Amino acid sequence: MMRYFSTIILALFLLPSLIFATGNPGREEAKIDQVYSQFGLTGKGTVVVMIDRGIDYTHPDFLDANGQTRLAYLFDLIDDSGANASNNTYGRGTIYTADDINASLQAGTTLSTDRFGHGTATTSIACGNGSAVDGDEFRGVAYEATIISVKVTQDGFPAFGNQPGEAGVFDPGDIPVALQFVADKLEELGMPGVALINLGSVGGPTDGTSTICRALKTGLCSLSSMPPCIGCPRASLIRTRR
Repeated sequence: MMRYFSTIILALFLLPSLIFATGNPGREEAKIDQVYSQFGLTGKGTVVVMIDRGIDYTHPDFLDANGQTRLAYLFDLIDDSGANASNNTYGRGTIYTADDINASLQAGTTLSTDRFGHGTATTSIACGNGSAVDGDEFRGVAYEATIISVKVTQDGFPAFGNQPGEAGVFDPGDIPVALQFVADKLEELGMPGVALINLGSVGGPTDGTSTICRALKTGLCSLSSMPPCIGCPRASLIRTRR
């Protein structure tokens, strides 16, 4: 009896968070619609960079009205099959351009995946255009932004049903590469951008000596057009200051 009572109490405690986390209540709380009406900002002309677990680029939220991808680039640092490609000067990972992604969409092939779904979800919140459903209730914030997705980590999970399992992968050495790639592509596109780095861990000490900290310090010096944000276990979002 006590177990069921505890479950009910927990459900009642979490229910408001679940209701107000997404959709219209979340937008109202963050005053997103006020930004749209007052400043006319939709993300158009800017780049949202998601450094996370990849992206399901076939999702309707990441396609434009013509069915073309909204991604300028997808950099999969877990897959080194394209490390020596002519368009890859970083010596690791595989780079996919918008043309590559559009060709994949047309052919029904798969270039890169986000089987865990985290990178897809965070990108949708930041800049999904809401095309997957009627109305704009679940539209992302910067819904007309261009997207760059960088896959730097992969969560492990066991096989289930007819689906194979997946090994967890993360190399802190990929972070400097990811940041350099982003800096290069923002300069190439000639557009300002904002990045969210979702790693699931602070990756070592927070005194500035870890690989991640040093990469961020170096990267921030070159990313004059991109204020980065870092997702970490103790804070939902931290905007770094330069």
